[in-house]
Amino acid sequence: MRKVNPVNAKLIELARGLAIPEYFMPVVSRSIVVGHSAKALIAGDLLRVDYHPEYLELTTQDIEGVIEAAKSKGLRIYRGRKHITISDGVYKVRIFLFKQNISKTITIKIDSYNIRVSTQ
Repeated sequence: MRKVNPVNAKLIELARGLAIPEYFMPVVSRSIVVGHSAKALIAGDLLRVDYHPEYLELTTQDIEGVIEAAKSKGLRIYRGRKHITISDGVYKVRIFLFKQNISKTITIKIDSYNIRVSTQ
């Protein structure tokens, strides 16, 4: 399994002030962005949101597919009761397990990736 290298990674800017390495994109593109991260993506700027945690907030219905994508990229996976955290040691993505009933989403195209964002 290859080690990720956050120093030389290409960053994908999701919104102004909110970027993530390109090797996280298989995880993000299989998920739905929720919470404060969704507010920042819709606003287009991280500073327009009153609060944002140190991780990107996601939810997914295919949790096993997301975990396999993370393992194939060499990312660390931490399982909790309410969420799963995927990290490379610098950047974090948290997948909430109980926010899976998302009915209203929009799709934002960033570079060549389609990212689904919750509007609730």
